[in-house]
This record gives sequence, structure tokens and C-alpha cells, in this order.
Amino acid sequence: MRNLTKLLGKAAIAAALLAVAPVAATAGGVLRLDEVAVGELDPAKASDYADSILMFNVYDTLVLPRQGGPGHVPHLAESWEGAGTSFTFKLRSDVRFQSGNPLTADDVVFSVERMKALGKGLSYLLGTVESVEAVDGSTVRFNLAQAYAPFVASLVRLPIVDKKLVMENLGAGDGEMGDWGEAFLS
Repeated sequence: MRNLTKLLGKAAIAAALLAVAPVAATAGGVLRLDEVAVGELDPAKASDYADSILMFNVYDTLVLPRQGGPGHVPHLAESWEGAGTSFTFKLRSDVRFQSGNPLTADDVVFSVERMKALGKGLSYLLGTVESVEAVDGSTVRFNLAQAYAPFVASLVRLPIVDKKLVMENLGAGDGEMGDWGEAFLS
């Protein structure tokens, strides 16, 4: 019975292939293809829909939008507090990058400084950030030049990069940071 089932299955597949063969071989037809841009892999340069899909699948952020309601929930951050011009984020201790390096406050500081220095993509969302500092290995403080109501929401568009990995792969460029790893991450 089992052999008969296999034989009938193979016969059905062969019949299906033979049925479409004349259609595929028709001469003079028009084959239409569509091309979709892959998107930007460098989180500091990402700005459109294709880029967003890549960013949310490759990188993580401090916060994420709350599903099914308003507000935000911690993601790489385990908690945060603040209002007005100062926000402090406590990072999760169980996070590692794909490289195996642990997430540190320095990675967050580097990601912000990198995005602001390159001035591309959605860097304007961090325009009110006057300074960002690593209080300790797992705590980051953002100081804003002025109160900015959607500040926490803007952090959804701040993918955190592995500072150690990027620093090991800096390309040529102006200044101490070269190209800020732009060639490596693109």
C-alpha cells in the first residue's frame, strides 16, 4: 500500500509538470519581473519602509511600542525613569550581540553619538539630545537640550550597535572615528 501511495504521488507530480511545460515553453510571451530595493543595513542611515523591516529584524532598541495600546515597553532596557530633560535607562544584563559581546551602556552611548555624527537617516529624531552618558556599565542617562514629549517614542528608531565590533572595523574617513563603521555596516 505504501509503495502504491508513493507511485501515485510521483505520477501526480509528473502529470502536473507536464501540464505546465507547454505554457513555459511558449515563444513570444512577455515575462514581467519586479525588483525591490533591499534597504539600508546601517541603522544610522536607515529611513524608509524597507530599511525599517531590516532594522527591526537585525537590531534591537531600548524600547518597543506597546502592542495593542498606547505607550512603550522596555526591550534592551529593563526599565527607565525620567521626564522633561533627563531620562535614565537601566539595561538588561542578559543581552549579547550576535558577535557574543555583551550589551553595555557604552554601546548605547556609541550608537547615539554615531547616529548624530553621521547626520543621516532618522538622526533628526535625536536632535534634542544634548548629551548621553554611561553612568555605569548598565545604566545610560540622556540629557536633552529641552523637553521633547516624543523622546521615548523616538528611541524605537535608535537601533543599538556593537561598539567593539564596529570599532574593530572602522574605515578611512575624517577625524578620529574614520567613517564610524559606515562601510562595514552598509
